Order: sequence, then C-alpha cells, then structure tokens
Amino acid sequence: HDDDPGMARDMGTYVDRNSEESDEDEIAYVIYSSEGNEFLYISRLDDTYTTWDVPQDKAKDGVDFKSRLIGWSTWREAPAIFRHNGYYYLMSSGTTGWAPNAATYHRSTMLFGPYEEMGNPCEGSGSERTFDSQSTYFIRYNAKKGQFIYFGDRWFENDLDTSRYVLLPVEIDEVNNKFKLHYTEHWSYED
Repeated sequence: HDDDPGMARDMGTYVDRNSEESDEDEIAYVIYSSEGNEFLYISRLDDTYTTWDVPQDKAKDGVDFKSRLIGWSTWREAPAIFRHNGYYYLMSSGTTGWAPNAATYHRSTMLFGPYEEMGNPCEGSGSERTFDSQSTYFIRYNAKKGQFIYFGDRWFENDLDTSRYVLLPVEIDEVNNKFKLHYTEHWSYED
C-alpha cells in the first residue's frame, strides 16, 4: 500500500488454537506495524514460525494476511493479542518514541477483524502512561479460567540496556467481554 512495500516492524507473535484450552491445531501469526506505523497488519506464519506461510507474491489479503487491521491515522505499534470467550483482544501503543503513552485496545470475534475500539484498558494512577510500559504480549496462564498476564516493556530511553518488564494480571469482565489492567507492585498467580 505504500512506498516501502513489505515494511514490518515493532512486531510480536500470536499463536491461535482451535480450542483456548488445547495446544492442538496451532496456527502462528506475526502482528506488526507497517506503512510507517500508520497501520497494523497480521500475517500467518509457516510451521517453523520463521517465515510467511504463503510467499508474499501469492498471499491474499484477508486469507493469508490482513492489511490495515486497525489504523486510519491512529499510528499504532507494539501490538499484543489474546483470545478469550470468543473475542480477540488487541492492545497497542501510540507512537511517541521511547516515551510511554496511553494504550488502546480493540476487540473482535474474528482474528482478521473488523475490530471495535474499546479505549484504554488501564485504570488508576499511571494509566495515561500504561504504567510506564508498552505492550509486548499476553501470557496465557490458564485460559480456561480466564487468567492472562500482561507483559510490557518498560523502556529507559537513556539507558536501554537497563530497561525492564512489567507483568500484571489481566482482569476480564466476562459479562461485557472487556478487560482491565490495574498497576500493583506485588501479586501472585493465585490472584
């Protein structure tokens, strides 16, 4: 779509399963920023997770990949995705360099969308900066019980080697199919 075809940056992976509780029938995807971070794309990977499942010159938009998954002047990066209770939840960051900003999440009943914008999942002090982090991925701790862990990068712009991670329990509203994040220094898997 642009002057730099094939641009894929600030990416993550997502493994979809036919069943949220089973590791069978896995399909891997890479989700990434493209077109200068103006849009998010998602592409199916091969069984080795190292290249496209279908070569770029043969891949079909909406079948093997989805261009412009979300975008249209939203400028997103750092996509992270998980699925629960029939919904895909896609969290991403704005593009403010190394400086943290407010996250946004979208949801859809289909991996390739369409996606509905749901706003900032973070609540409380520091929510406007995603608790000084940027989404990286979600850990599926116990999907059957709706237990996921947010994993975010905490960048230290002037000393990137000392950057850290933020891990937080994901709070899922099963009735309204939404999720929230609250910052806490101490928590356990039982929480």
